[in-house]
Amino acid sequence: MAVTLNEQLNLLTRTAWVESNDNLMRQQSQLSRLLIQRARRDKKTGGKVEFGLRTARPPVKRLSHPLDTYAQAGAQTHTRCSLEWSQYETTLQITGFEMRSQHGINIQQLLKRPNLQEMPVDEREVLMDVLSGQITGGQEVLGEYLGTDIYESRGAVGGVIGLPAIIDDHTSSYAGLAYNDSVFETDDVSSLTYWQPYVDSNSGTKRDVSLERIGKGINRVRRGGEMPESIIGVMNWDLYTEIEVQVEGSKDYRDSKLASLGYTAIEWRHCSFMPADRCPANCIYLLTLNPLYLQIRPSADIDNWTGWKEAANQDAAAGAFLLECQLVCNDRHRQGKIDDLNSVAD
Repeated sequence: MAVTLNEQLNLLTRTAWVESNDNLMRQQSQLSRLLIQRARRDKKTGGKVEFGLRTARPPVKRLSHPLDTYAQAGAQTHTRCSLEWSQYETTLQITGFEMRSQHGINIQQLLKRPNLQEMPVDEREVLMDVLSGQITGGQEVLGEYLGTDIYESRGAVGGVIGLPAIIDDHTSSYAGLAYNDSVFETDDVSSLTYWQPYVDSNSGTKRDVSLERIGKGINRVRRGGEMPESIIGVMNWDLYTEIEVQVEGSKDYRDSKLASLGYTAIEWRHCSFMPADRCPANCIYLLTLNPLYLQIRPSADIDNWTGWKEAANQDAAAGAFLLECQLVCNDRHRQGKIDDLNSVAD
């Protein structure tokens, strides 16, 4: 069976989008780029993002005698919660004006061509140029939205994505569970529940950056021996410059692993600090990346292109790429924020 022009265009568009994903990555701020590189693909096809939470320590007992009994099973140690998917859409379009101005063919004539092979070479080149420009523009806009939404929380259905819902609103519920829900035990080190992030603010009054304050925040989110790049401090460029000055001469060295991946970062106290263009001013997010990750629905990689269609009442053909994802945190206790800090811009 002969392949139609529309089928060829759809195949070309899908292939070109995937092959140019490096362009999408370049449009990201550093944090969103890092999260995309570490993203997890959901193996389920259900309607929500589902993940497990540890709510209590498992039973443990020091055995002081060979015949001591084992610790008895107690309360439930895990539970499940869910989030709605957040959907992004970017539309590509081929307008009749573009086709006519460059070659003198309209949308109807284009879509009636039997296949690409039978199109004149100049028509085909114009079409490929238009497609390339649309893909580059679509990925640029999608990258901007993802990079911005990491620092925002949407109220609409399926829109809860971003750090404010996870960290800033540290006494609010997240994923359907209150920060002090009775299912959670209290950490014996920090006296916070396992569902409450660490937030150090000064009620809107700015204060000077101090390594003591930053070190305290790192202590509150660190558990065990994570690698430096597993715990990161994210801030805007003005505050990053302030941090560079603060740590100069105090074990200040470049994070070689992140640098090898193209990131700007310094390491202090086994925490990687990086600037991010869209991070709000005057704050540092302290993030533990193992329990904080971007979840992507499988269809976002496979069947996320709606196909080219002639637009109703318009001189254009259009199609949309869809991306379903969500920023997930299965341990809020390991995330933090230090707010109200002066920077070189203040």
